[in-house]
Amino acid sequence: MRLTGQVRRENSLSTPHQPDSAYKPIERPGRRFNTLKVPRKLQGALPYASKPRLMKPQKRKTYLQKRAVLLEPEEKKALAVVQQMRALRKEAIARRRDKKQERTETRKKRVEKDEQKKGEKKKDERKEQMRIAGIKSKREAEREDGVSRKKRKTQ
Repeated sequence: MRLTGQVRRENSLSTPHQPDSAYKPIERPGRRFNTLKVPRKLQGALPYASKPRLMKPQKRKTYLQKRAVLLEPEEKKALAVVQQMRALRKEAIARRRDKKQERTETRKKRVEKDEQKKGEKKKDERKEQMRIAGIKSKREAEREDGVSRKKRKTQ
């Protein structure tokens, strides 16, 4: 038995190359960070070198701001349709949100009502238990005194 590499060398064959296995250059989009906003009070306390340099607003309009964008009739129609679809979607989402809020409110009310019923039931049960416990303790106290109920009624 010979190794695969030996057989390839003898027959002068190159190793098969799969395009999926080849290294590709990594393409990453440049990261944009939000500008750092330093509060005015803190700016006053900073030394001159550390104070942020604020850009003055441009006086002249840039080329992109000046140039007029004219849409073709088809483009206008397509844009209008897209806007209508977005409006419908937004409306549907708002309706769904409202319905969900209503459902949660009704459920909350129902759960609250159930909790209240449970609380009342528990209170009644506790009351009954305390009543029974009171009767038992009374009977025990009478037994200790040696007085029965029948004798007390006749007196």
